[in-house]
Amino acid sequence: MKKVNKDLVTGVFPDTESAEEAYNSLLSAGYRDNEIHLVMSEQTHKKQTTEKTGAAESTLISSIAAISTLVPVPGIGLIMTGPLAASLAEDGVEDLPEDLLPSLIGYGIPVSYANEYQTAIKAGSIMIGFHPHNKEDEERFALEWTDLRAQYLYRQALT
Repeated sequence: MKKVNKDLVTGVFPDTESAEEAYNSLLSAGYRDNEIHLVMSEQTHKKQTTEKTGAAESTLISSIAAISTLVPVPGIGLIMTGPLAASLAEDGVEDLPEDLLPSLIGYGIPVSYANEYQTAIKAGSIMIGFHPHNKEDEERFALEWTDLRAQYLYRQALT
């Protein structure tokens, strides 16, 4: 996997509600599904697909089900979508290591954040990331995600 040379914002959300709010906010700002990284455990995905929020299924989970770059990662029990998943699919999922760390690091996320992300995802959190269209989006979503209790918020701004 080649390292991405773009601005990058990532964070880990402790529950589906906050992750869904962050995801929907990105969609409302004009980001497309294929521009948003999502990583969750298969266990979290299964749990969320069987639970209903009121009478409707979660928008986040519905979107994941409809995305063509949904990549189940065997051996490490992950579901991924977005550019990171597309990059992994190009590399061949069968060639992935036994954990998520090398993939995150290879995508440009520092080792310290990648370690925290992997631990949090295995514990049921959901990682979301995106490449901001502009500096204003980077600032806006970093603040918004902090309010949504995003953990390990990472911002890579290239100059």
